[in-house]
Amino acid sequence: SYSEQIRNLLKQQGRWSGEVEARRGKDDFFLMELTIDAIYNEQEETSHYVGVFSDITRRKQQEEELRKLTNNDLLTGLPNRSSLQVTLS
Repeated sequence: SYSEQIRNLLKQQGRWSGEVEARRGKDDFFLMELTIDAIYNEQEETSHYVGVFSDITRRKQQEEELRKLTNNDLLTGLPNRSSLQVTLS
């Protein structure tokens, strides 16, 4: 499972970072960037984990808007030359 992969990476490297979909309320989901670090005791055993996250929903929306602007004509919404070159290659 995905959480098991994260645990394995934490054991091997002591750190994991990635994007995760999270729930805020019953039907409200958002995308977050999550970083988890293992904290070790004096015997170099894992004592606990610290996680830091931020909501990146707005950033992802802005990235998608930029992608559309790059590949579509602003006025007509039709694919532009950049989109054609990507399609041809």
